[in-house]
Formats: sequence, C-alpha cells, structure tokens
Amino acid sequence: MAHFNRLVDVGGCSGSFSVAALSRYPHMQGVVFDLPKLEPFLQSRAREFGLEARLSFKPGNFFSDPLPKGDLYALGYIL
Repeated sequence: MAHFNRLVDVGGCSGSFSVAALSRYPHMQGVVFDLPKLEPFLQSRAREFGLEARLSFKPGNFFSDPLPKGDLYALGYIL
C-alpha cells in the first residue's frame, strides 16, 4: 500500500477505520469526511491515538457535497 498516501474515510464519524489504517501504515494521511457536528469526536480520537498531525476532519454531507481528494476511500458503516 505504499502508493496510497491519503485515505478519505467517508461518513467516518470518530474515525475508527482511519485510526486502524494510519496505525498500520505510518506514511499515510487520513481525513474523515462527515457532518460538521462530528468534528469534536474525530479530534478526540486523533488525540487519543497520537494522530493529530496525520488525521484531519473535513465537514460535509456525502449525499450532496463533493468528496475530498484522496488515493483511497473507506465506506464503512454507511452502506
């Protein structure tokens, strides 16, 4: 997976998939794309796992807003 550098966790809430991926692949950056009210949960998880520099949040609605750019997209519990 060395050629994947940026994971977008669509509808990722607190970032469970992102945390797992970034913990396994230290070269990756991650962004959770979800509703604005969920940002505090993601920030808390990033701090909890020491990923503040590599895990960010992009507010939006995946039904109506364009997805952030990434090399890899996770669509976990939304399907």
